Amino acid sequence: MTELEKIEYTKGFVDKLAEGINPIDGTPIAEGDLLNNVRISRCMYYVSDILRRVIENGGTESKKPAKRGRAPFALDSSARRELTPADEPLRISQVTSLINERVDPETMKSLRSGVITRWLLGIGALEQVQLPSGKTTRLPTPQGRGLGLITQEFQGENSVYSVVLYKPEAQQFIFDNLDAIEQLNREKSGGRENGGKPWSTQDDETLGTFVREGVEKTEIARTLGRTVGAVTSRLKRLGIDDSAGNDPQKQ
Repeated sequence: MTELEKIEYTKGFVDKLAEGINPIDGTPIAEGDLLNNVRISRCMYYVSDILRRVIENGGTESKKPAKRGRAPFALDSSARRELTPADEPLRISQVTSLINERVDPETMKSLRSGVITRWLLGIGALEQVQLPSGKTTRLPTPQGRGLGLITQEFQGENSVYSVVLYKPEAQQFIFDNLDAIEQLNREKSGGRENGGKPWSTQDDETLGTFVREGVEKTEIARTLGRTVGAVTSRLKRLGIDDSAGNDPQKQ
């Protein structure tokens, strides 16, 4: 095996770890496992990108600066119409892959699974649950189960663990809400990238939906790219009762 082949082989391992998959046997890594931590996943994506540049340069890291200027993830209406749910339940990484198949990696950044998961947490479809071991995992809420999120148990080396799977209707729900997911993906500077910009009709509709679903105001602000104060002011202007948005128990 040449050095370049070794690097390509290593990158395959790193890619699988970044997506929450055991590179040895192809099974999902347990939600509470250290290797499924979002910070470690981000590091794996970073390492994978470095290895990609090394491979593209024939086995050595290029001295040229990395390509810049790729647009943030955003699918146009034509690409969205081509999104079709799989017939079977999928892991979130697999759902994300279906979406990223419509992305040109040379001109646009890919969507990360963690963004979708964060959005699902924000709308109350997923929740953080503490396990008896003290670790936390993400599981569907009753609302999430109604959308088609399910759990399936897998046998690991030492224990049985649950993985969240997304039925075809849940996959379609994600496809139908890419506007909100894209907006969350563009979040920068502490969630204030839309500060000072006028509120659109879509913003107001999303705001009202989140409040009705009991999403916390801080999460609404992050998703819409506004400050909490701006969200509060907009709710008052629209005459919307925001009490539900302050109480996480109403999710």
